[in-house]
Amino acid sequence: MKPVPHSLTKREILRGYQAFSHTISSGRSLRKGSMRCFYRTHAENGTLPRVGFAVSRNVRTAAARNRVRRWMRESYRIRKEFLIEPTAKQAARFDVVFLFSVPSNQVLDRQIRTSIDQAISSLLKELHQRFSETP
Repeated sequence: MKPVPHSLTKREILRGYQAFSHTISSGRSLRKGSMRCFYRTHAENGTLPRVGFAVSRNVRTAAARNRVRRWMRESYRIRKEFLIEPTAKQAARFDVVFLFSVPSNQVLDRQIRTSIDQAISSLLKELHQRFSETP
């Protein structure tokens, strides 16, 4: 098995309001701390999962929301081999949306970044188990 590059290509990114809303509304969800993960499978053939990142408006400034999205993308890129491995066995394609929300008065610091890393790692492992069990 060749190593997974730590990049996030355009084909791997979930784009568009409709794609996000359909994944969130019709998908299943997992929760770990302040991170929530929505996922759904669909019949289109594809080799890579499509992933989207969203941050709640409780994070007040756009700069802070963008910072959190960067942290989420970085954490995903480093750990995405958990999610990519089972797709070789499946013909179905799936979409995943990670949603981060915190109370409005919480300060974004290194502790939040560590919690994002741990939450995404845990959620990816859980998704790996769920997709490995499906026939």
